[in-house]
Parts: sequence; structure tokens; C-alpha cells
Amino acid sequence: MRASLAASYAAAGLSDEARKILVELTQPSVRRNVAPSRIALVYARLGEIDRAFDWLETAYEERDSQLVFLRLYILPENIR
Repeated sequence: MRASLAASYAAAGLSDEARKILVELTQPSVRRNVAPSRIALVYARLGEIDRAFDWLETAYEERDSQLVFLRLYILPENIR
């Protein structure tokens, strides 16, 4: 849920708010409950493509089940 909020903030241009949530989402205690592909989406919407790909690689390594929705999440018209 928080990852979706961060992605929405990023898409709306509220990058500071999105980054605050990203800090929270990447904490080890929280991170295990957040799909890496969702974190990748936030980074993509912030325009940090390299970091987004890093998280997509993590998603692949962890066999993130949300990867099947990748095309819906990260189409160019959905990033910004």
C-alpha cells in the first residue's frame, strides 16, 4: 500500500514525499513485505532508471510474483 502511495507521489511530482516513503520501504524490517518490483516502479516514476533496474534485478532474483504485471506498471505513459 505504501509503495503505491510513493508511486503516486512520484507520478504527481511530489518527489520528496515519494523518497521519504522509499527510505521506509527499503528498511530491512519492512522490505520483506514489499515486492521489489513495486520499489522499482517508484524509482522509475522518479526518473531514476538505473535504480529501477537494480530493483527489477532483485525482483527477478527473488522470483517476485508481481513481475507478471511489469508491462502494466512501467509503460512510458504510466511513468510520468
